[in-house]
Amino acid sequence: MILPVTAQATGGICMPCKKNPGGMTFGPGIGKLGELGRFLSGKLPLPAVKRTNWLELCTIEVTSGKLWVGDPLLANEEDGCVATVPPGTYTVEGIGCLSNRTRTVYSVRARLKSAAEFQVGAAIGETGTDCAMMGICDIGAFEAACKDAAEVQEDLEEKTLRAGFGCITFRKCPGAVMVFVPSGDGDGCGPVRELLESGTRIGIQHDFYADDEG
Repeated sequence: MILPVTAQATGGICMPCKKNPGGMTFGPGIGKLGELGRFLSGKLPLPAVKRTNWLELCTIEVTSGKLWVGDPLLANEEDGCVATVPPGTYTVEGIGCLSNRTRTVYSVRARLKSAAEFQVGAAIGETGTDCAMMGICDIGAFEAACKDAAEVQEDLEEKTLRAGFGCITFRKCPGAVMVFVPSGDGDGCGPVRELLESGTRIGIQHDFYADDEG
């Protein structure tokens, strides 16, 4: 999937530009995308090595304690993988890489922003995607906010496919946030591993490639 430039949202509508003529609706209050967004949009140079270090995309609030990773077009607890985590602010990060001359993501993770030292633990489940993107959200808050909003699915499809990566809110569903990034070379599935600090789960990580790929 070739990724267009995603403008940085500051108040609801991303202004169109030459590489992103349609703009992108993110909803209020998202702020600017971080270094991973700059890498995917071509604003950061390609790394001299095989892939980048971990780059921040954005932060999200997890209030329900249910951190989810899965196909952003199938946002529910039954599809994808749900990890029980402490409520708080979570940083969403990815490792950027180049695959078949396309900028994409090698691995994605969401971790408690305040965590100072943590390690990758065991697999706690599996997730996958059929839309060449992977989403991360507070699934408890997302489902509660969107349970009576039939247009959310249409919004997800339109906005994720248009942008390729980013962070979406929904004006009619306060509290619903979906972060999404390209999933390596496209569709597929694999394990989700927990991130641990002093034995406490403070996040999740999903790798799109085996160690010798990407």
